[in-house]
Amino acid sequence: MGTFWKKDWFAGLIVTVVCLLMTNTQFIEQLEIANYDFAMNQQTRDLQQNIAVIAIDDKSIESLGRWPWPRSLQGEMIEKLAQAGASVIGNTILLSESETHPSNKIIDDAIKSLESKSSPFLDEAINILKEGQSQLDSDAKLANAMQTAGNVVMGMQFELGNPLGKPDSSLPDYVARNALVIDKNIDSGIYIHPTISATPPISKLGETTHAIGHLNNVA
Repeated sequence: MGTFWKKDWFAGLIVTVVCLLMTNTQFIEQLEIANYDFAMNQQTRDLQQNIAVIAIDDKSIESLGRWPWPRSLQGEMIEKLAQAGASVIGNTILLSESETHPSNKIIDDAIKSLESKSSPFLDEAINILKEGQSQLDSDAKLANAMQTAGNVVMGMQFELGNPLGKPDSSLPDYVARNALVIDKNIDSGIYIHPTISATPPISKLGETTHAIGHLNNVA
């Protein structure tokens, strides 16, 4: 009984008591802050060396025009980044709807009207209208730039929550191919957030992007 302080359980008890006494003390708090600052400083140096952020700020809007910018302009940015040797280009703008131009419907109606006439004399006018329609297709220009670059990563949003029943429809193939395969029998350390719905990018862009990830800010 006189040598109980040599036992392992006694040493463990002493360590536990000391830790409990030091919890929430100024020393521990300062140590945590110092560790956090060190980690953030390390990340900051890495980010400055390897990542460039193309921001949509007041200076950019003053130079390039009001937001939203045409997707053809976004395509030009991607082309310049690719030419500059960017390893990966991340586009965090949600592109879940097609960009439409007020003239698109007018041109489309004009083409259908002329084609219904079945006159070879109108072929040149129809071709001119189709060329104009192509020039107004900003989605196609952005998709072409993304496909040429070959390294553009896009984001999409999910509505987090517990789903009820089966989904109304499955995700498009260009989204599903980015799914992570997780073995439930192995503890991967990855927490899977259940979702109610997803808002993928339009197919014209989703099919040309290199990868798609989520843009949800999960605490």
